[in-house]
Amino acid sequence: MVTLIDVALAGLVLGLTYLLSKEGLWGAALAFFDTLFAGLIAFGTFEFLGSRMEANIGFWGGFPRFICLVGVFCITVSILRVITDKLGPRRVKFPDLAEQTLKFVFAGLTAWIATGMVICMYQVAPVSKAPFQYPFGKALFGIGIDRHWLMIVHYSTRYTFGWDEQSAFPPPSQFIQEYEEFRPFGKRF
Repeated sequence: MVTLIDVALAGLVLGLTYLLSKEGLWGAALAFFDTLFAGLIAFGTFEFLGSRMEANIGFWGGFPRFICLVGVFCITVSILRVITDKLGPRRVKFPDLAEQTLKFVFAGLTAWIATGMVICMYQVAPVSKAPFQYPFGKALFGIGIDRHWLMIVHYSTRYTFGWDEQSAFPPPSQFIQEYEEFRPFGKRF
């Protein structure tokens, strides 16, 4: 069933792809790696930082985890963007065919993971389950764009970084279930 949220998410992916492709291949590739690394850092650290913040500020409910996730991502992507702009201030010249095709590939991949992160950030937010009645894990016409991002984070922390099972990011189904139960408001549909 196509919902308005699916259409909005598709519009977000297409809009981000269009905007990032305007930067050319070099800018889209840098944006992809900045977004990917910032997302991995944010999703790898937000539970630790959020639990420490909750221990010190208990009256905020579940908001410290959400604030840490969004805050760490925004700060990290900003720092990475400044660094990449300073290291590569000029555009690299590529052959026209490579420039015209690969800029859309990198822009699309950046938009895809950024949209997956936005959905996962909403899952972490301690808001009501009821308003959207959205089946997480099947976002964007049943494709599961949020699961794709969660699989990248799980695989990276477990296998690429070599963290043990206790330290690694949980598998996508476990993350979605934990944060479904973590949100205290509303009924599960």
